[in-house]
Amino acid sequence: MEQGETAVETALRETWEEMAIPAEDIESCGEYGSLVLYANRAIHTVWAFLKPEALEHIVPSEGEVGDWFTVPVDWLLENDPYIYEYRVVPEIGEDFPYDMVDAPDKYNWSTGKCTVPIWHYEKYCLWGITARIVVNLLEYIKKHTNM
Repeated sequence: MEQGETAVETALRETWEEMAIPAEDIESCGEYGSLVLYANRAIHTVWAFLKPEALEHIVPSEGEVGDWFTVPVDWLLENDPYIYEYRVVPEIGEDFPYDMVDAPDKYNWSTGKCTVPIWHYEKYCLWGITARIVVNLLEYIKKHTNM
């Protein structure tokens, strides 16, 4: 996001910059939440409906887009992703000031877990942060529609 931009404005600008889809080819658009990553980042997610003819005029930015594809929402709703789960382990340095927080120097730091959803559709693989965004979008769709 650039200074003063909303998440929707950012999405519209990025869609133009990365895929050459103008805002007028986007029928409606809105925020549906944020995805917080353990790596101290947050992604503000936005949904949109493209006019069907917009797909015929996509020009991916060579420097930012390696490939693009579409997946029918019905297919995603009918096919659960494979979920890979891994542990996130804190690495606390020897210099942590245990004396400042009044904690033992062998404090039992909590570990966590992170999941990676993976779908295979035709010759494509949808995974990682993109798939996590899609999982959240599907949950939003199920909650706010009759799908």
